[in-house]
Amino acid sequence: MLADYNASRWSAAPDGSETFEVRKGLEQPSAPPPPYVCIANFWVRSAEQFGATFAQHGDELYGGIPRFTNLQPVHSWEKVLSSS
Repeated sequence: MLADYNASRWSAAPDGSETFEVRKGLEQPSAPPPPYVCIANFWVRSAEQFGATFAQHGDELYGGIPRFTNLQPVHSWEKVLSSS
């Protein structure tokens, strides 16, 4: 269901975002279940640009969540320290 949501929702990153991903946690043999249902990552150029985009599209971004889960979203900000 999450893959369907990702594929049907956006064909490009929302304005102000460089890219986005929606990831679903996978169970692995002999390991505890993932601590999340899914993660949505948005790479943004700046906090200010994200704020402007979120003000414009926030209701749309969060409006679909109840169709896929009854869990409360957890919000966090991270800074990429290294990538390849």
